[in-house]
Amino acid sequence: MRKNKKKIISLIILLISIFSCLVILFIPRENILMVSNLYYECDEEFVGSKDYMFIAKINNKTKTKRIIEGKLLDIPRTFYDIKVIDIYKGDSISKESEIIYYGGRLVFNLYCYYNSNYGMLHTGEYYLFIASMNEDKDLVISQDIQYVLLEGYDDSKELEQQDISILNIINKYKNYI
Repeated sequence: MRKNKKKIISLIILLISIFSCLVILFIPRENILMVSNLYYECDEEFVGSKDYMFIAKINNKTKTKRIIEGKLLDIPRTFYDIKVIDIYKGDSISKESEIIYYGGRLVFNLYCYYNSNYGMLHTGEYYLFIASMNEDKDLVISQDIQYVLLEGYDDSKELEQQDISILNIINKYKNYI
């Protein structure tokens, strides 16, 4: 009888341990890698420093790649397929393009974000992007100030017919081009 009790108690402890490990692995955790503290005196300086400004819809997340820069920096980059709606600054880009977001899932539910990117872009949402272009000619988002969610944006409407809050966001940045 005592042997059975010991086996049952051991089994319960083992199950609790396994369950605890699984819970810990699947709780989303975040890590911010502060690499550079880019600071802009004003929005005009910020917009002027970037290569593109456009409205796009996030179609889907295609992949996340871990890229190690230097000896200590392991930065995941998340790639999104986008549908470009309007371009306000920069050379023309394909209506169906890809954008690289600095941040993403490292392992299990550990998310790692670069600089001030505090969360992921959402599929199906529309954003105003103020993007850079890297040496490989990829559109890059490395800071949270490079994208603004356009909540309620309707791509079946002309720009002038959008909600006033969306127009205010877009016009704020368009004035600096």
